[in-house]
Amino acid sequence: MAVTKDGKKPEDGKKQKNQKKEDPDADLSEEDLELKKNIELMVERVQDPDPGVQKLALDSITQEIHTTTSSMTAVPKPLKFLRPHLDTLITTFEHMPDGQNSKALADILSLLCSTVAGKEGEREGLKYKLQGNTSDLDTWGHEYMRHLAGEIAEDYKIRHHQKQSVDDLMHLVNQIVPYHMTHNAGERTQQVEASMFNLVQRHVGLRGTVGLIDWYGTSCCSFCHR
Repeated sequence: MAVTKDGKKPEDGKKQKNQKKEDPDADLSEEDLELKKNIELMVERVQDPDPGVQKLALDSITQEIHTTTSSMTAVPKPLKFLRPHLDTLITTFEHMPDGQNSKALADILSLLCSTVAGKEGEREGLKYKLQGNTSDLDTWGHEYMRHLAGEIAEDYKIRHHQKQSVDDLMHLVNQIVPYHMTHNAGERTQQVEASMFNLVQRHVGLRGTVGLIDWYGTSCCSFCHR
């Protein structure tokens, strides 16, 4: 029977390749593997009936995320390792009583949903953020803010058409507009619609935003007939 140059049978090589495919952790570094195991442990503890244990686990997950999302351009590893547990975390949230723990979990779910392709029109990131802490948007990173701005724009259109209150959305917009202007993200700020243009005027005094406000006002002209 033929063997390879290293003296192994061809089928041995196939077995090794199959084993690699079967083990999703095979390519992880020791550091990544440790992070993955820690995330899995925290997910288990979030499901613990003791609120104190839940809080410690949620704080640990949040800290891991905050260290990697400030300027992320790709999905951070903590979120990557959390993705397989999304359904579990959603179920846990649905059975969790209202309080700080449920808000902390809602924040995590909002960020996690912003990295997962959902069904059209679901706006899961916004859905969970509105049930979480709504005054800390800038702590979750630039890409999250971009994603949330898009979902707010979509939700605003629907609510405006149905003549529903948008007060909770406006609370978020009051944070997003100045954030994007000070981070040169006018193209995403525009997504929050010309009907919110008065919010921009409130932030004229922000350093370095005069040119952006001028650009934004010009860009919004096409929407002004609404």
